Amino acid sequence: MAGTKFRTLLLVVLGLTGALFWWFLDGAAPSFHPPSPEMGVWVAGKKGQYLLIREGQPFRIQGASGQGHYRELSAAGGNTLRVYDTLGLGAVLDSAHQYGLAVIADLPIPASHFNDFYQDTAQTAALRRDLLGVIAQHKSHPALLLWNFGNEVNFGFEPGRRAFYRFFNQTLSELQDLDAFHPFCTSLTTYRRRELLAARLRTSGLDMLGFNSFGQISNQERNLKRFDWVWKGPYVLTEWGVNGYWENGFTAWRAPLELSSSYKCFQVAEHYKHNMPHQDPRFLGSCFFYWGTRHESTATWFGVFDARGVQTPLYATLAALWRSEPVPIPPVALEGVSINGVYPNGDVFARPGQDLYADVMLYEGKDSSFAVRWELRPEDWYSPRWPFGPASHTMHLQGQPFNRQGIHFTAPAEEGPFRLYAYISDANGLISTANSPFYIIR
Repeated sequence: MAGTKFRTLLLVVLGLTGALFWWFLDGAAPSFHPPSPEMGVWVAGKKGQYLLIREGQPFRIQGASGQGHYRELSAAGGNTLRVYDTLGLGAVLDSAHQYGLAVIADLPIPASHFNDFYQDTAQTAALRRDLLGVIAQHKSHPALLLWNFGNEVNFGFEPGRRAFYRFFNQTLSELQDLDAFHPFCTSLTTYRRRELLAARLRTSGLDMLGFNSFGQISNQERNLKRFDWVWKGPYVLTEWGVNGYWENGFTAWRAPLELSSSYKCFQVAEHYKHNMPHQDPRFLGSCFFYWGTRHESTATWFGVFDARGVQTPLYATLAALWRSEPVPIPPVALEGVSINGVYPNGDVFARPGQDLYADVMLYEGKDSSFAVRWELRPEDWYSPRWPFGPASHTMHLQGQPFNRQGIHFTAPAEEGPFRLYAYISDANGLISTANSPFYIIR
């Protein structure tokens, strides 16, 4: 008799577990309620098959993450600009609308590990009011595409984050109540099972997920398919581009090794043509990182433009990819920068005040129509601002025509890591870049 009761209880438990698991699987994709067939932006479809609808028509995001250069983005065939904050959002939306661009507007919030902030009800209430004010002010702008609520906030299961999730879910619900005409997304750090599972289990109401994917873009679609029992919903690559400074290799002192602009063009074309999940029915589009200029790890790692707003060869590469045209060969066949004869991105050590010789190395012959501008910058290896500075303390070395030999310069007097940059300009005004790190030892 006891055995029969135990078997009955076991069957009931198994049945309830199966029902809960089936409910979990069935809910791995969100349910969407379009605001109106005539207005607004929404996600149409159901489990595994989605479209982003804007102005009543399917809309595939083909854009960039960054700032400015609206005319150039439109001329290249892009249709969307993602911006990382709400400062001057009205002007951003107006400029984007002028050039026929849509805008993904980030709503910045602190990362989840800032427990002191999320446990302070006064601070969280003030932030919620500010976000609601932004939504109320801009929700009717015709250029607005969607809201990105938090960038890489690091969803997780660590103890002590209950206050973060309480703020996230309550605020998201209030934001959606205020703007029912635009989807809400959040950007995760590339693909991490733990973070995806936490976002699925501990948040509610998101219309899609965003992934900031660089070198791991080649595995993005496969990983999401393997883990679709957690998330069947739509997604956007909110960042993609050249491999990150954490992915390309390092010197002996852990300085990241940067590709020349020529190799960046080849890498970006490879990612877009062969690794971008174009055929995934859950994929809603992508934003290239970084549109504009950005000092992150180095002065030139990311950025379609240089600090003066001049185009790099990445612009022509993206334009060709977005228009489905042949990708042009980069104007400068740039291998890299060598120092004292050491191959580009080798380990170079020098003494303070030592005479050093640098040259630009090519995989094809030099062209007399090009010119080189040299810069020597200290790296912020020990700075708390790493990887975002310093952008100052630059030593400008004498430029030269491209068909001459390299440049002689004196090693800095202080010990530590440095990086030598070469900026090569051509007759069309494009800037190609390469650099080499080296280390001064006393």
